[in-house]
Amino acid sequence: MQKHGVMMAVLALLLAAPSCRRTPLAEGKDAGGDGDAPSAGDTRPGDGPTGDAPADLTAEAIPDVAADVVPDASDAGATDASDAGPADAGDAGAAICPAGVAPLDVCGCGCCGEAMGRACYYPSRGETRESVPNPIPPPSACAMAGCSFGIRHLCCADPGPRSGADIVCGIDTSVEDWAKFTITRRVGDVCTTLELGSSSPRLPIAGPPGYANTNAWRAPCDGSKPPTYAIGGLGTVTPGRSGTQSPLPRYDVHAVVFFDSGTGVAEAVRIDKDDVAVGPSCTGDGCPTCTGTCAFDAKYSYGYEAARPVAFAHEVLLAPTASFMHVRHPQLTMPADMGCGPAIPACGGDALDVADVMAAIADVDVQKGLEESGAAGVPRLYGVDPRSFDGQVFRFTRDFGGSAGPSGATVLVGAPCPPGSTPSTCGAIPPSLDWLVSVLTAFDQQQLADPSCAFVRP
Repeated sequence: MQKHGVMMAVLALLLAAPSCRRTPLAEGKDAGGDGDAPSAGDTRPGDGPTGDAPADLTAEAIPDVAADVVPDASDAGATDASDAGPADAGDAGAAICPAGVAPLDVCGCGCCGEAMGRACYYPSRGETRESVPNPIPPPSACAMAGCSFGIRHLCCADPGPRSGADIVCGIDTSVEDWAKFTITRRVGDVCTTLELGSSSPRLPIAGPPGYANTNAWRAPCDGSKPPTYAIGGLGTVTPGRSGTQSPLPRYDVHAVVFFDSGTGVAEAVRIDKDDVAVGPSCTGDGCPTCTGTCAFDAKYSYGYEAARPVAFAHEVLLAPTASFMHVRHPQLTMPADMGCGPAIPACGGDALDVADVMAAIADVDVQKGLEESGAAGVPRLYGVDPRSFDGQVFRFTRDFGGSAGPSGATVLVGAPCPPGSTPSTCGAIPPSLDWLVSVLTAFDQQQLADPSCAFVRP
């Protein structure tokens, strides 16, 4: 099962909620929105039955929607309805490239060979191949001007909002009084980087205050090959809900960048995540590039908990270096626990893997919650605990054991805080904790799809 496929079960729930709906990326002022970060009410059955959890996310319910770092031509062109994003009045079909559309070379009097430059026209803005300005000077002018290197125009279609357990990270790249930072999406060994605060406005992506100019490129993450620069882009980068103050400013990133595909339709790469932390400036050769370690650094367990006894409780156990076990605990009878432990896919592929899970765990807000729990000796609750009204809470526990660090640190993620709540009455759920729940839930469902787990599935 592909990585984007397992995450789409969570995304389907999000898109069903009006508060999570985002319009297709078009003009900067219209792009972005309130993001795809899962909400507690959408991903946790806090108001549902307290039986085998999570029962609303079965492997059979998970659709398979194509997405990749480098989509094929049909995906890049968003010719499939699932790629077009939410269909608002006036937007339906606006982001679709015509099938088989050819590139358009604009060379004035003529091209000196193949057109050298690359540019986008955007269907989501109402632009078409026919609307690209292509003035041809009169023969008298061309007799003196000769030919030009020309610009090749490609159709750049927004593929629509997506969600996935992609590794996304940020780093401050400011130089003296030149403020800038980068946001990088890593899938396997390929890194796609969006730069905010570039020296010139290369892409029509709206940056946050003080970082208006944008640029983008992609390359092997190890730097073994030079980067390929994007020819276009759409979307926004805006201040995150957690703020942009040091030491870790955060931004909501909802953008798509386009690359020359060699056809008339550009390849689209989406970078789409809320509350991305921008790490401090890094100098020297040891700077991280969205490195997600391919080994669990501790023992972890997670699952849904209810206040009253249920027939079966389900728990996932993770252990170094790459161990997974889903355990089914009978609660009302005496049979022994049952479990399955299918192998975790290798890191860097399409399926969810250890690096994806560790990337979600490594978020600063997740780590802060675990540290606070370890120091206080009690679980750290985010949101409202729904167990008091017959609901469930998601529990995530880290247990280093021995002398390696705090033991039994736990965060609980409940239902969203009610309107009018204050930090003293309800601890708001950071997007990174919602994201952790989504990744861990989807990871469990992926592993449960293995035939060896048929007898323990909820």
